[in-house]
Amino acid sequence: VAERMRTMVAGTPAEGYASCCTAIEHMDLLPDLPRIAAQTLVLAGTEDPATPRDHAERIAAAVPHSRLQAVDGAHLANWESAEEVNGLLRAHFGGGADYTRTATEKDR
Repeated sequence: VAERMRTMVAGTPAEGYASCCTAIEHMDLLPDLPRIAAQTLVLAGTEDPATPRDHAERIAAAVPHSRLQAVDGAHLANWESAEEVNGLLRAHFGGGADYTRTATEKDR
């Protein structure tokens, strides 16, 4: 699995990656977030420099009935902490998560 991930990342053309970064550099979806009606789990890797925790906090604060969960020590949380992330996703999609709090009562 690690080798497959390394190969995928190493095989990404620098120009293609840079173009993706340019495309999303000024994208701002925050005004649309309050329109999300589904219960939402916002995951944040605490070591992710591209999307730091404060970005996830802003997303969670804007989405009604959402919950923020930080994954400690992770950059690519779904790879580095797969067991923890998969458990969180199973609870979320299986209905085991508690989303009764309002958008201003986020986990911090």
